[in-house]
Amino acid sequence: MGIALTCCCAREPDGDEASPITHCHPIADEEVIPPEAHSIPSERSDRGRDLFEKRRTIRLEQEAAEASLREGSCSTMVSEPKTPRNSISIRSLTHGKWQLHGVYEDRLVKLGLEALDFTWGTEGMLEFRCRVNGSSALLAEALIRKLLTGYQDMKSTHESDVSRAQGDLKILSLRQLLKLRALCLDYEPHRQESSSAQASFIQSLDLALFEQLARQVLSNSSNIELDVHELVRLGFQVALIAAADALFWEESTAVDALPMSRWWAWWIRDERVFIHIPDFECTASFPPCGVLAVQDLSRPDVASDGVRTKVDWNIKYMGALEELSEFTIDSARGRGRGGTFMISEEKLQSSLSSLRKTSCRKS
Repeated sequence: MGIALTCCCAREPDGDEASPITHCHPIADEEVIPPEAHSIPSERSDRGRDLFEKRRTIRLEQEAAEASLREGSCSTMVSEPKTPRNSISIRSLTHGKWQLHGVYEDRLVKLGLEALDFTWGTEGMLEFRCRVNGSSALLAEALIRKLLTGYQDMKSTHESDVSRAQGDLKILSLRQLLKLRALCLDYEPHRQESSSAQASFIQSLDLALFEQLARQVLSNSSNIELDVHELVRLGFQVALIAAADALFWEESTAVDALPMSRWWAWWIRDERVFIHIPDFECTASFPPCGVLAVQDLSRPDVASDGVRTKVDWNIKYMGALEELSEFTIDSARGRGRGGTFMISEEKLQSSLSSLRKTSCRKS
């Protein structure tokens, strides 16, 4: 074993001038302090570095998600499992006649919302209302932003944050409301006792979304004025029409004989209107290309104790205004209460609640 020397210097008097005296003491090798011992990295530094890198990665991922929305991409980081649509279809009966049958009404609404979200652009998705002083009008803008980009999902969000964000729903745009709902179509907070805040948020989101859907489709019909409850009902019905329209025209589910028009005849109160889903507009004038009229025979489903409704639509193409003489309010209502569904308050609340009970696949 080698020996290292350490020296200590002292001075002893030697006349007028002290001379240094050196004393050397042997030190064993194992006692020699290596240079690296003076800079041993601490576990705290490692954890800090890891935390910094994690936050940096999170920030970059969120920025990428926001950029994809600004560029018009509909892709998001969070995706919900979807069930196949092969159990939902429109069956051709005879020339110009079809049937949509056997699907639950709430599931069809989900399909309609999904189709609208898929086809609508994402411009302005991350633009929020501001106060006069330039600050955000939202109480939970950071959370809303994360939810819209798909970076965070509703299920993993703390209840207090969810409750805080619920108040922001009334000042979000229609496109923002639709995106929020499309990202949690399969989330069922009502089934979890610990998720009451999430369930309340989803219910408020549904009501705000359906109201705004109706206002948008009626934006060019200044002569039609509805109260909030009527708007919510109409928005629910528009989502049903959007689903039927998607089932007709999407490649994955297109029927054998496509109709010659994408205009749908409908009733709002006692007034007959025509709704066009691709342009999302409504008019009282009969379209030159004809319309699709619905005889609604839908009934509450006995297997669900009447909570859910099984859709039973007979759809007919009508190429002339005169043909619509058979499409009166009474004949259209049939046993299913008609093209407007005439949803009562109890029915409306039941439909909005059951909207969160099924799932469907995004195209």
